Amino acid sequence: MPLLVRRLFFYFLVALFIIAVPIIVGYTAGYRYSFKQKKFVKTGLMIIESTPKGAKIFLNDRSRKERTPAYILNLTPSSYEIALERDGYHSWGKTLEVESEKTTFAIDILLLKNTQPQILAEANLADFYAMDHDDTVFTLESSDTLYELKQLHPSLNTASLLWRGALNSAPTIEQFQNRPRRLLIKSADYSLAAIEDEETRVTGVTLPTAAKNTDKPAVDKIKFRPDGRLLLLSQKTLWSSDLISDNVNKISEAVEDFDLVGHKILTISLQGGVYKLATLPDDPANIAVELSVGDYRFLAINGSFVVLRELKAGKILLIDLAKQAIVAELEGTNAVWQRGEKSTLFTFSPHEVWQYDPQKNEAKLIIRLLEEIREVTPLPQGSVILLTLKNKMQAIELDLRDKQNTWDLANFENIKKTVLSTDGKQLLILGARENKTGLWKLDLQ
Repeated sequence: MPLLVRRLFFYFLVALFIIAVPIIVGYTAGYRYSFKQKKFVKTGLMIIESTPKGAKIFLNDRSRKERTPAYILNLTPSSYEIALERDGYHSWGKTLEVESEKTTFAIDILLLKNTQPQILAEANLADFYAMDHDDTVFTLESSDTLYELKQLHPSLNTASLLWRGALNSAPTIEQFQNRPRRLLIKSADYSLAAIEDEETRVTGVTLPTAAKNTDKPAVDKIKFRPDGRLLLLSQKTLWSSDLISDNVNKISEAVEDFDLVGHKILTISLQGGVYKLATLPDDPANIAVELSVGDYRFLAINGSFVVLRELKAGKILLIDLAKQAIVAELEGTNAVWQRGEKSTLFTFSPHEVWQYDPQKNEAKLIIRLLEEIREVTPLPQGSVILLTLKNKMQAIELDLRDKQNTWDLANFENIKKTVLSTDGKQLLILGARENKTGLWKLDLQ
């Protein structure tokens, strides 16, 4: 090889080395050339996680080899259209920004099953009650002028008749007590269904003498206490019944409403011309929070937090019993706590849903709809809520970055009631669809 050629080849290699080394070092350090910015830029990282795992990942309509959970490295700063797909599930998508030397998180993504509701009991049901610890479901079925109380086990595909008899119009199942096994049924009055192996008996609740001779509803509210006794609110007087001797004892007067926090009885009452939220006077650790004049009702309780609705002004109050103070006044006409470790409160009106974080004292609007919102059900996983509308079930994600994913889960002709399983994997729906009326099961996960 001539000397000139060898020298030119040597200089070429030196020049290539000088050019390549910075590129290789920069590439190793996370730099990439951005055609959008027309220069080398420091890259970013994206972390994508979903439940369930194993979802296909698409970035800007291009399929990736990774499956969730995934750490995608060396992305040039830009907007990325992310899509997740998994067979048998609704898809998820969002556009997120990746910034230089920063991590973009797309985590806590809950993929919901794309299934149709399955009929569990085709019947004219007045109400149903689902147990928390197993798949037992009690139903009240209207049969001519009588009602039938049944016990269903969907996993075993079995149903048994517990009782058949007369009840007043439009009965509902209010509460269940495990030991002994009793259902509290509300109609014009209240009845107890004692569920026994040999025979189920349904008897009326013994009422206070003062409540019997009146044209007003005999009992406004009733609840089981943890010790098995009943609490009855009748004409602003709170009573207690032991259900054995039929003795009914007066506990307190001037009570507007009551609820339970463990063994403690919370009341809203008029005391000395002042409205108060308080535990009963015989409680050694008595709690008292003064309220302005109004018509209050308990909505939801979670730990030390109590949610009240003021009916006249149409507002919601959040009270912290630990501080014995009102900590927030919120939008909405109803409220529900999210199950799980994090205490998140959702308040809603017929057309809006708000999310409130008590720890941060922050409220944000989740969604506003033209359709009437009848119920809000947060999933325990924390990233999705269910909306019960007039004729469909809808799921809404809580991540408000970019577009908000919404999924129409099932259409109904009407929906009367929904109950979510404790693990959030199944929804029971009392309603009508496809010319069938009864109790339906919708698998979510």
